Formats: sequence, C-alpha cells, structure tokens
Amino acid sequence: MNGDSPEFVAYESRKPLSVGHGFYGASVKAVEPVTGKFGDQLRFTFALDNSDEEAWAWSSAKCGTATKLWKWATALGHPPVVGQPFKVQSLVGARARVAVQEKADADGNLRSYVADVLRAEGPVTAGPAPKQAESDPTPDRCFCGQVVYTYAEDGRPLCEKHAAEAEPVPA
Repeated sequence: MNGDSPEFVAYESRKPLSVGHGFYGASVKAVEPVTGKFGDQLRFTFALDNSDEEAWAWSSAKCGTATKLWKWATALGHPPVVGQPFKVQSLVGARARVAVQEKADADGNLRSYVADVLRAEGPVTAGPAPKQAESDPTPDRCFCGQVVYTYAEDGRPLCEKHAAEAEPVPA
C-alpha cells in the first residue's frame, strides 16, 4: 500500500424486508445490472401487492437454459429463445408470485428475502404462508430433506429431483 487512502463509493443501505415467510403477489418494478461479490448480476426490484414495500432478488446476468434468469423470465411470461437476443427490460411490469423465506444473517438475526420467483397463476394475494406443523419440512428443504430448487403450485418446497417429477407430462 502506498499510503494513499483508498476511495470508496458510498451507497444508501436499504431497510430489511419486513414481510414474513410466504408467497406474495408482486410486479417487477425494475431490473438493473449490478456487479457484486458474485460478479455480474441482475437485481430485480418487486413491488409487493397490498404493501408499500419493495423486495429485491438477484440472478446471474447469464441467460442459459439452466440459469435462474431463464427460469424467472419464463415464470414472468417472457421465456427466452435459444440463439435470440433477450432484453431483460421486457420483464418490467410483469406479474409474479414471489416466495419469501427467512434466514439468519451474519449476526444471527432473521432476515426475509426473496427465495424464488414463480408464475402469477391462480389466486395471488399478499400474505404469509400458513403455519407449518411440527412434522412438516423446514421452508428451506424439500420433504426428502434436500435443498429447495423451486416450489410446487400449492407452495410445497421441492428439490430439483422432485420438481422434475412434479412437472406435468406433455400430452
């Protein structure tokens, strides 16, 4: 280090999301490119129904068939096409159902975050998910104990294997 003081760009911290675990109707307010500790990403800003709050979620800036961006764009009704340019701004205004979960931050405090973006099919109302029974899996785990890949239409958390098994078979 040459003795010069390092320069930092100040930013405004956002207040934590106050809604609890559950599924919430939302619309995409913005999709912005950002560079973070995981490289180039897209930050989705969602306006939650029946709330003054905004929620954020991040995806990779890559749009391959196995990426979060591909999955979310498809859920938002704008599926990308292999070999064709995809404009993320086409997602602004799209309706969604966001899955909000809670996890402990570095200080051990529970924080709510958008864990997934799902189709806005069926009744989409703001509100927490029903309380789970003691025997139910944790919100972050499939019934088999694996990490959640997505959620079934009825809200059940599913790992990648069980999500594939739950997919409807084309006629």
